Amino acid sequence: MSKPKVLIITGALPYPLVTGAKIRTFNLMKALAAEFNIELLTVIASDDDKKHLDAIEATGIKCHYIRRSENKFSKVSDAMLSFIFSEPYLTRHYTGSEFRNELDDLMSSEEYDVIHCDSISMTGNLHGLDHKRLILTQHNIEHIIWAGYLDHASGAIQRSFYRNQHRKVKRLEEQLENIYEYIVTVSGEDKTTLARSCPENRIVVVENGVDPGAYANDSAIDKRSGVIFTGSLDWHPNIDGLDWFADEIYPELSGLMPDCMTAVVGRRPSRVVINALAGKDGINLHPDVPEIQPYLNAARVMMVPLRIGGGSRLKILEAMAAEIPVVSTSKGAEGLAVTNGENIIIEDDPKRFAAALVQVMQDDDLYQRLTKSGKILIEERYCWEKAARPLAELWRRVANA
Repeated sequence: MSKPKVLIITGALPYPLVTGAKIRTFNLMKALAAEFNIELLTVIASDDDKKHLDAIEATGIKCHYIRRSENKFSKVSDAMLSFIFSEPYLTRHYTGSEFRNELDDLMSSEEYDVIHCDSISMTGNLHGLDHKRLILTQHNIEHIIWAGYLDHASGAIQRSFYRNQHRKVKRLEEQLENIYEYIVTVSGEDKTTLARSCPENRIVVVENGVDPGAYANDSAIDKRSGVIFTGSLDWHPNIDGLDWFADEIYPELSGLMPDCMTAVVGRRPSRVVINALAGKDGINLHPDVPEIQPYLNAARVMMVPLRIGGGSRLKILEAMAAEIPVVSTSKGAEGLAVTNGENIIIEDDPKRFAAALVQVMQDDDLYQRLTKSGKILIEERYCWEKAARPLAELWRRVANA
């Protein structure tokens, strides 16, 4: 029997593994490459990106791409047009004739059993395709993200733009059932939110995962110290979380433990992040590092001070796989099957958040209990092979329909 043929559509090359979405997409494809005939249609920003195609094709996935360079003019132009017209920036900026022409060429030469769009931003490129073959992954519930932008906006112009976009993104998400046959969410919480506007039987949860072997950490407990934060530093929920940490948690933390060191590790730090952390003793920013593992191996505790966002948190799974305790807000841990006090500590008050960080750094018994329980959770639920099973079942269901 031939393998079902799946075309995956992404708006950016899912390699190297520098963002949560790329880590998820690449590892799910890799986990299912032996069971399905998978092809990828993606976008590269430069000729340098072509070298990363080899890493994807090494897993047995055939790659197709267009080249599209980002520029500030197109971003500003699309933002202005999205404010005036009905289509939100989220999709307008990623819709283009070149991509659709490449997609049409593939569709005319191949018969795909499943077309899986890995980002809502690519929706504008799919008009007229067979509804019954289309699947969408919602890495986040986007209107919640935009509501967070609005809540933390500064200035009348910014608030007006975010309010405009929130309304349009929410309307788009309410219409997804008319575009896609199935929608994949990364958590049960996201499914519940999306089910307010989409039939629940057309929403499938495919949780995030982690490769435990990739994060093996042999550092002795007495060799680890300080706090670590990891993530894309140009993504608004992370920007807001670090700004909150700098303003409200850091003063408490430095008062309780003046010699505490905090490492902020991630790509493309925004000016807000740089300014928020500047001049604060003990906070070290490590931008665009080639490997995150050495920083994880050296840390005593991971912090996740998020106040907005959705989906499930790969940074928490990575920390648990690396046997690092996690202190998070409830929003930061939302979507994960974690238990407060057993495999994670959850605090939303900045004073208690800081106190929890200090407690984990000073209490070896608590440290050992959290890391042991976290590692068990990863092995039993969150390895990629297990995380991929609901997606495999969904692809087969659509292919056999």
